[in-house]
Amino acid sequence: MWESISKTAERIEQTPIRRALMLALFFSGSAGLINQVVWQRALKVFLGGSETISSMIVVLVFLAGLGVGSVWMGTRIGRVTAPARWFAGIELSLAVAGYGICQALGMDSSESIYYFQRAATGLGIPLRAVHASGAFVLLAVPCFLMGTTLPVAAEVCQRELGLRERGSVSKLYTANTLGAVFGSAIGAAILVPIWGQRLALMTAASANLAAAVIAFLAARAIGATPGAAPRKRELPNALDDERIPGFAVLAFGFGFCALWYEMFLYRAIALRHEPLPLIFSAVLTGFLVFWSLGVYASSLRASTTLFSRLTRAVVWTAISVAGALWFCVVDRTPTPLFTISNLIVFLLVKSIYFVPAFFFGLLFGSTIERAIRSWGRDVGWFAAWNTAGSCCGILLATFAGYEVDLLWMLLVLVLLLLGIGGVAGKLERARSLESPAPMSGDTVMFWLRNAKTVVFGLLALSTFATGFVQSPVARADGSIRLFGRDGVVVIDNAGYLFSDGLLQSRLSSDDNHIGSANWALAVDPVLAHPTGVIRTALVVGLGTGITAATLAKHDSIESVDVYDINQTLKRVLERFPDGTLRVAENPKVNIHWQDGRTGLAIREKKYDLISQQPLILKQAGASLLLSVEYFRLVSSRLEPDGVVAVFSNGTAEQALAVRQTASAVFPHMLALHQGYELILSRVPLDLSQHRVETLLRREGELWAEIRQLREAAGEGRWLEYIRTHQLPLGDSRITIRDDFPIIEYPHHLRTLVKGMHFAQALPRPRYDWQRP
Repeated sequence: MWESISKTAERIEQTPIRRALMLALFFSGSAGLINQVVWQRALKVFLGGSETISSMIVVLVFLAGLGVGSVWMGTRIGRVTAPARWFAGIELSLAVAGYGICQALGMDSSESIYYFQRAATGLGIPLRAVHASGAFVLLAVPCFLMGTTLPVAAEVCQRELGLRERGSVSKLYTANTLGAVFGSAIGAAILVPIWGQRLALMTAASANLAAAVIAFLAARAIGATPGAAPRKRELPNALDDERIPGFAVLAFGFGFCALWYEMFLYRAIALRHEPLPLIFSAVLTGFLVFWSLGVYASSLRASTTLFSRLTRAVVWTAISVAGALWFCVVDRTPTPLFTISNLIVFLLVKSIYFVPAFFFGLLFGSTIERAIRSWGRDVGWFAAWNTAGSCCGILLATFAGYEVDLLWMLLVLVLLLLGIGGVAGKLERARSLESPAPMSGDTVMFWLRNAKTVVFGLLALSTFATGFVQSPVARADGSIRLFGRDGVVVIDNAGYLFSDGLLQSRLSSDDNHIGSANWALAVDPVLAHPTGVIRTALVVGLGTGITAATLAKHDSIESVDVYDINQTLKRVLERFPDGTLRVAENPKVNIHWQDGRTGLAIREKKYDLISQQPLILKQAGASLLLSVEYFRLVSSRLEPDGVVAVFSNGTAEQALAVRQTASAVFPHMLALHQGYELILSRVPLDLSQHRVETLLRREGELWAEIRQLREAAGEGRWLEYIRTHQLPLGDSRITIRDDFPIIEYPHHLRTLVKGMHFAQALPRPRYDWQRP
């Protein structure tokens, strides 16, 4: 009895230290996810502009660093004499690394980076390999350090605090993950739009510094507490060798399934709710909230009555995935995602999407509690296998899963879960999860045979699914959906093209493209060109090919280069040659399948005319093609008398921000169509009625189309079409920068503009100008 009373008193005495350790892990998790959210945005400048690929690279490097750090620390934790002081030192090192990365991203090193990209292209090295290598070099150290934190914290609990309840490890993960939830939410919804990316990184580094201070104080308290002195372990140092394969397949499988499902959510929710800047954070936050609840539930004794067996939890996971599939089909109500309140409402209303994450957390926590003996070593080992599976899930979901219909992705996931459930069931029947007895050789062979069945079954299913839906599939309503790793393209029955759920342009039919926004972005800069001598042109963004094909009709233009990152459009060009004006067959047009910013940076070719497809300004990544740094890059690729055409598809405040930013680089600007289209140049521009009428006397297919529009519109509407506007400019507070992507956050931008006073009201957007 006295021994029990002594242990209870010791546990009460250790409570403040445990709480301090939990708080330090909370700050550490917040810093990690603020960093991840900002890295995903900041590195996109140099990662090719693709939302899918850049997100994949950053998350992959992040998780790989965590895994390597976990296994490295797990193998060395036994030689660490003061784990709590090590924990404080790791957090301090993370703070220093965070400040260093903040300074590195703030340096103007773009020319050096572009030089290496040009060199790699010359050597035939894929740019994506260069991007991944660069991200690894920059992020490897902090991600590695993050991976060491939980093994060290687990060792502190077992060795220095004398804890024996394995549920304590799940509580460590819960505290760290809840911090990650907080960091993910405020990083994307508050810090980046209001303060900018560099200050957000500084905040993350400060959070690591706070964790270091708390951990250091906890280490001092441990040294001053008699009951917390380092003690000899009473449990085995590690898992028996015979036990490792079973737990390894569970750790790997649960990580693979969890990240496969998370990648599904990134695409499915973006299609349902538009690819907005907060989508990445919303999915990450929702997933981590439910995952942390699942991990915490695994530490509660009450949960064992319902989830006493892993196989039962696996079945519930598969059922929840089926429920999410049903909800994905019926979810037709978009939720705006621009502010932190929008984010909270989204998580509440769309919580069914994230229920499977609860069960993934439950599976993770339940397994790790049964697996660990020596906490620091085994947590590192288990986390390494789990992150290895997570990395494989990300890669296969991106390069295979994204090529097929989303429903197939969930079908593969359910089958994989059932396969893993079979492994868990065999392990439980062998009592390997409830006692230290090693697995028999027969059990190991069963697992190996079962793994082969699962792996080859999944490969066969993936091959079948890919072949079944690789070609364009017509729907009952006449629309066509095309899936690819770079995005999802939908052509509805009226010929409108939607890219990732956003309307981009329309296929041509009976010359209805004449007068459209895409057509105007070719014609207007031609009319406004100061000399009229145009030989080379560039179009950033292919769309339905209207702009590029229209420019190619100009007699003096010798070549039209096109940049577009979404290779799914190749199938649109093949299926609708007439609707895309046969742009793929035009000898003047050269299509480069990469993002425009990288293409402009690594190719030093100069152009007489650069036109940019209409951007949906609220879309994630839109600022990359409208920032002051981008306009400077465009200016460097123009001939001395060259012109640039940009169209702002957004609110009046967003159009104002684009005008303000463009005016910081180009001294001459014409604002057309109420200021939503800009013609920019370094030399004076002229779009007077007399000059336009003179140009329209020329012969050629392009000039004939313009005259056709003038006759159809009538004199009054034609004059309105070519009318230029003198509109107000803002100030430096609303200049779009790579560090400050304010254009993507219309609510925050409206707050900035509200305090300004203009002589005239900002013109509201016009979306009916396709036929002026």
